[in-house]
Order: sequence, then C-alpha cells, then structure tokens
Amino acid sequence: MKKILFLLISFLAYPCVINFKPTTLKGKVGEIKTVIIEVKNIHTPCLLAIDETYFEYENVKPISISKWDTLKPNLFQKVMTIKLLKEGKGSIKAKRTCPIQTSQGKLEIIIEKREYKELKNEIKELLKKIIIGEDINFEYLITTSEEFIKTYEKKNVKEDKNLYVLVKEIYNYLIKIKELIQKEIE
Repeated sequence: MKKILFLLISFLAYPCVINFKPTTLKGKVGEIKTVIIEVKNIHTPCLLAIDETYFEYENVKPISISKWDTLKPNLFQKVMTIKLLKEGKGSIKAKRTCPIQTSQGKLEIIIEKREYKELKNEIKELLKKIIIGEDINFEYLITTSEEFIKTYEKKNVKEDKNLYVLVKEIYNYLIKIKELIQKEIE
C-alpha cells in the first residue's frame, strides 16, 4: 500500500524531470559553452508539447539552440550553445507548465573574470565586428567595454592607451544611446 501511495504522489508531483548536462558549469566571461537539456515525461502521453518548454537566462546569451530530438517516446534532448556575459553567477532555467503541475530545471553557472590580455583581445574582436558590420549583442558590448576600462584603470596599464581612449569614448556613446532608448520605451 505504501508503494502505491508513493507512486501516486510521485506521479502527481513530478509531471516532467528536467536535467542539464553538465550538472554544473564554470567559465570565464566571453567563453562559449555547450549545454544539453533533457526532458523526461513522467506522464505518458504528456499533455504538453515538448516545444512548450521555456527558457530564462541570467548573465548568459544563447548563441544557438537545436530543435528537440526524441531519444525515446518520453525522453527529449536539446543542445544549446551559450556565451558567458558577466562575471558572477549565471544560470539557465527551463520551465514546463502543464495542467497537472509546473516542472523546472536550473543550471547554475559560475562566471569568472578575464585576464587583461583576454579582455583586450575580446574588445579588439568586438571593434572589428562593428567595423565589418557583424551582429553583436549591445549589452555584451557595454559590459565588455566597461570591464576593459575598469581593468585598464585598476591595473594602471601603460601600453594600449590609444585602445583605452577609443573604448572609453565608444562606451560613453553606448551609455547615452542606452539612456535614449530607455526614455523612448518609457
């Protein structure tokens, strides 16, 4: 009887199990990482389509997301490539809300700051992308510029002064643009 009661409670409490591989993630700002998301439907057939899985991101930006692959009739997998945006904590949350209950999964990400040389190379790469007209994430450009400026000033670097002056000028314009856009939205 206890087994039946436990199975019934489990059946009602967990409509889906959402897992991330790897189960923890660590990297430096600007790095690109690959994550696998698996969803196992406990209820068969599931009342909710697999495409009704929603994601939230903190301090990471999705670069590419595959379609769901069916591994088994009740097991699905998606591959996601992300870019780590800002030092500190980041996360990816997956959520499915069906008539029975909401299922959630979360991947915690530790994002470390970059060394000055790495930061310098990243800011140069972003400036190249601006010049040749490639798409770049506005918030990532602001964050990276700010990080470069602060690191340059903190380390009191003597070389790269021209790059520092240029990045600081661009950063000031980006902040003004962001303020204008926010005023437009309000």
